[in-house]
Amino acid sequence: MARVSKTKKPIFRLAKNQLSSLVLSEKLVTTESKAKALKQEAQALISLLATSDDKVAIRRKLNNLLYGKAIDKALEEGKSYKFVSIIKTKKRSGDSASMSIVSLNLTKPEKESKKKA
Repeated sequence: MARVSKTKKPIFRLAKNQLSSLVLSEKLVTTESKAKALKQEAQALISLLATSDDKVAIRRKLNNLLYGKAIDKALEEGKSYKFVSIIKTKKRSGDSASMSIVSLNLTKPEKESKKKA
């Protein structure tokens, strides 16, 4: 019987927490290595929301990826998510870790132009 290692469970929880925070706030400041891992998870989320139209199946999959209100927000704005970008910033003062800003970019719906009379 295969068991999940003790180190894998906290990493999965951290990714789920950060992905939920990214969906809710659309911007997150974290270390560079965590940002790269988060970008992969977010790209998978974007492709999941873009490809499927079955909301029940998507909600079941999102229960494994996100927490609480992030699931509802992802379902509402899922089609408008475009891509994830990482911007490198300065090093953290305490331990000199490279910091990055991860942002979830949305496509803005075009406003209807006024019809000419």
